[in-house]
Amino acid sequence: MKSVVYIASIILFSSYLLLLSHAVVLDVEYLSYVDPDYETAYVLHLYLQFFDSIEPGTFDGLVHLEQLLLWNNQLTTFEPNLFKSLINLEDLQLYENDLIELDPALFTNLTKLKKLYLERNQLTELDASLFKNLISLENLYLSWNQLSWLDPSIFATCKNLIRLDLDGNNLSALDPSLFSTLTNLQILALDTNKLTSLDSSLFSNLINLEMLYLYSNKLTSLDANIFKSLVKLEWLYLNDNNLISIDRLVFVGLPNLEMVFLAENPISQILPSYVLNLCASNPNCEIYI
Repeated sequence: MKSVVYIASIILFSSYLLLLSHAVVLDVEYLSYVDPDYETAYVLHLYLQFFDSIEPGTFDGLVHLEQLLLWNNQLTTFEPNLFKSLINLEDLQLYENDLIELDPALFTNLTKLKKLYLERNQLTELDASLFKNLISLENLYLSWNQLSWLDPSIFATCKNLIRLDLDGNNLSALDPSLFSTLTNLQILALDTNKLTSLDSSLFSNLINLEMLYLYSNKLTSLDANIFKSLVKLEWLYLNDNNLISIDRLVFVGLPNLEMVFLAENPISQILPSYVLNLCASNPNCEIYI
């Protein structure tokens, strides 16, 4: 009877490791081979730190890899085909690097990817087709980069997204169709950007959204219909903006709304009683000013 060796993780720690080559993972490459007699595939988790480049072919053959952690390094870019063999990858963590660009073909074969962490890098723009094949993606973290604009179609095929973090960027405007296909989205973080206004149809298809973070922007007003489709919305963060005008019907028709944060806005100081009555039609909602 044949035995299966299950390896949960391999940790490579070295403050002097600056370049990861194919030779480093050559000894564990056999783990990607699954004998026909085995019903359970091998799973290999790689946790790598303290290097600034990865040679092409490093991950070739690791077709059963499910999780790859490359965070907290000095990586600035990746070779376009670096992840081409990782067809079963579900979790890719690239945060806290120095990434300045991503090739449009980088994630082409990652159709089973569910979690992608790209926060705290130096990304200034993303190609419209970058996430095109990520049809299984559920969590996408793009926080704390330097993004100032997003192509309207960049999330079009990510229809299974549950969480999308775009906070801590330089976004000043969002195309009305940007989130139009994200009907399963539950958490959307847009805080700490430079947004001055929001199109009334921006959130119109987010019927499952529960938490919306818009604090620390430069919003001056809210249209009466901006949140009307968010029937499952529970928590809404609007604090630390420049709101001087809020339509009195803005929160009407939101039966699940529990918390609205409006502190540090001019209108909260000038018309506190008006602001506190904005949730009068919903007895379960509280407004914090």
